[in-house]
Amino acid sequence: MVAVLLFLITLLLVSRAEAEVTGDLSLLTKVADLQKKNLDAIEQWSGRAELKFRKRAPEGYDLTYSVDARFWHDAVARASCFSWLITESSTRFDARENLVNSLQGHRAGELQLGEDYYIMPLSAVKPDYVPVVQLVPRREPTFGSVSQMFYPMSYFRLWNSKSEEFFAKMLKYSGEDWMHLRVREEGQRVLLTADNPNFPNCTQEYVFDLSQNGLLIEFEARDGSGSESQRQTYREFSGVYLPVHTVYRNARFDGTDVSEKEVHWKDQTLNEPIPEESFTLEAMGVPAGAQVVDIQTRQTYRYAPP
Repeated sequence: MVAVLLFLITLLLVSRAEAEVTGDLSLLTKVADLQKKNLDAIEQWSGRAELKFRKRAPEGYDLTYSVDARFWHDAVARASCFSWLITESSTRFDARENLVNSLQGHRAGELQLGEDYYIMPLSAVKPDYVPVVQLVPRREPTFGSVSQMFYPMSYFRLWNSKSEEFFAKMLKYSGEDWMHLRVREEGQRVLLTADNPNFPNCTQEYVFDLSQNGLLIEFEARDGSGSESQRQTYREFSGVYLPVHTVYRNARFDGTDVSEKEVHWKDQTLNEPIPEESFTLEAMGVPAGAQVVDIQTRQTYRYAPP
């Protein structure tokens, strides 16, 4: 994530380089408008996702696990929920020890109801363990990279920025001397490259598909140490495009530290009524007897399903 930090830091720096814009910036406005139309049309969205994670690090550490996630999103009610269950796992240390399914059965989940936000970190659900759920003020969901976070709407973000905010920043800073933008159209695709002359090794490349409401299909950011990339394909639901396959990768160039996430989206429904019970602690996987801690009131209670 070094590239992310460097790119944000440059927003505060004054450079001697000259501003550079190549191509037609109105293409970015066109893409932004198409994306907004697609996102505004998603009022209710539910489904299931199969995720596979892999983390390889120096000294032989290798972690792989698969997840079954279920999700519900209601933009009108300002409610969202996901339940996350690890179905299989494998952990290897220095090529000597292999822990098979040591994380199998672990759960995570999050629930947003208006201004309330419930979080259950990855927990072992078994008789001798009491999961802890935190109730905190509402916050903006993030992409989550390879963590146990699964907000479906975050998969429409552009490098963890909301679509409208991303394009607004690109257009606002396009005349700054530290921003170099190159925009071009190739058939139904719009290609955007953004870099900074102060950091010649830092580049971000985006590919948007006009035939799929301008949505991001490819992204790659590079710096001197590594790269971060995302590939996403979609399926049309009555003129609205939803993801069906996502691949995220964060890696060092020397191959010593690699994180990968692959998502297969299943059983999706769009703009169909979602039962109220989908937005409950029970739906997010919280077992009876779990300890709920309200960070705002500092009250604690045991969860009892209705």
